[in-house]
Amino acid sequence: MRIFLVTMATSLAGCALPAPPPSAAPHEVAMGTANALPTAALLALYVGDYRNGAATVRVRRGGSGLWIDAPRGPVALTLIGLDTFVDASGNSYLFATAAGAPATRVAIIGANGTRREWAR
Repeated sequence: MRIFLVTMATSLAGCALPAPPPSAAPHEVAMGTANALPTAALLALYVGDYRNGAATVRVRRGGSGLWIDAPRGPVALTLIGLDTFVDASGNSYLFATAAGAPATRVAIIGANGTRREWAR
């Protein structure tokens, strides 16, 4: 009996449930022919100055995208989910919004896992 259970457990170890289907795009995202592009109204929710102590970061619109003014220069942000953006360096930007109101906070999570909270 013990050998059977070990053999069965070993054979099932490589089995995994299938990935869930992708969730629908939030209604604020306009579906284009090739890519989902955020609408101007959605981007406007994130624009503004956010503070952490004496430090300030500015999130602004630029063309059809969102940018953050960093010490090394402006950095383009890419929408990957509701209230969630990433940059080319692997940093994540998680905005806190409620019921269509402008964001009140942003958590910037570095590619190395460090997290800093910024508030308006």
